[in-house]
Amino acid sequence: MAESRLTKKALGKSLKDLTNQKRFDKISVGDITDNCGVNRQTFYYHFSDKNQLLKYIYKTEFIEPYMTNVNFSNWDARIVDVLKKMQIESQFCINTISHANNYLLSFFLDEAEALFEDAIKDLDERNIVNSEDRRFFARFFAYGVCGVLTEWVLNGMNDTPDNIAAKLRQLLDSSERAAYHKITGDILPEDISH
Repeated sequence: MAESRLTKKALGKSLKDLTNQKRFDKISVGDITDNCGVNRQTFYYHFSDKNQLLKYIYKTEFIEPYMTNVNFSNWDARIVDVLKKMQIESQFCINTISHANNYLLSFFLDEAEALFEDAIKDLDERNIVNSEDRRFFARFFAYGVCGVLTEWVLNGMNDTPDNIAAKLRQLLDSSERAAYHKITGDILPEDISH
């Protein structure tokens, strides 16, 4: 098992190294295997194609280390951590998001939707939102967040991670207040002073 993980990491590192030299869509499986000294059969034992390897890299290096045990108290700090990691690996992120956008967007949407659906379920203590609506709301927010983050990457990552997270936090807080008002007819106690 440890050897399999090491091989996957080596293939991931090879792909990341190659994205510093050429566009993701111009990199072949042969390029990846030649660069790290393994044969194509080894690659295909672990991944069906380079897109699956790309998904593995984003999941293991950008999502899992930062987006585990996310809740409403810490999600914005976790987003900051992910964005800072993306800035450190900016060439890789810009290259892959620019040249594998549809594949990655689908992956990011699925990951974000699952996080939002869990969050909405946790917030909905009265079980007012049915599962179909919860999925719709989660997908809506996932598209928004993924769109903002994709645009941030494609525009050169000029805005700070802290600023992006603060804007997303403001949006979520506003949505939460609006939902609370719609459901209860009241305003949140902390909004009385505003």
